[in-house]
Amino acid sequence: MRSALSVYLGIFILLLIPLVCLLVGGILAKRRPRKLRLRNIVLGAAGIAALTALCLSLYFITINRQPRLVIHRVFAGIQAGDVSVLVEKRLLTTACSQQDLPGVTADIAQAKTFGIGQKTLSAGGNTVYVVVPDQAVDRALLVEVYEAPGQSTVVSLHLVEGDEAGELIAKDTFPAFH
Repeated sequence: MRSALSVYLGIFILLLIPLVCLLVGGILAKRRPRKLRLRNIVLGAAGIAALTALCLSLYFITINRQPRLVIHRVFAGIQAGDVSVLVEKRLLTTACSQQDLPGVTADIAQAKTFGIGQKTLSAGGNTVYVVVPDQAVDRALLVEVYEAPGQSTVVSLHLVEGDEAGELIAKDTFPAFH
């Protein structure tokens, strides 16, 4: 999520620089009447407000829509103990939050890093991501994500251990996130 924020902050700054230069140039132009300078200030402020709204809305669309970022937010929420907030934000289904998941939540709460697999599986129209806590070789979490047009939601979490987890882990690569 930090990288998404950095990208959109960079886009905002790159688009803001020319706008500010035009605004400052319009204000400092001595040959223009005062009315035109005032108009340039108002238009520049409106442009900056529109640019800010655009970048913020694109950022929030991205973090709510991209499944890997949604999984990251869900795991961070589970680690913080904010499961009800995740349900309110529609990042986690009510059924998933009410499951008896002692092994899953313990793994998520204790892990310092997670690796989300590059390959995905399919289950009933949903996408399943293999997540490995702390670079483990004997256990993995299967995270089923429903991708709606405007929002991705974690539908279920399953802990897989032993040989089955080893096979899933051996077939994929897992870039880590914190």
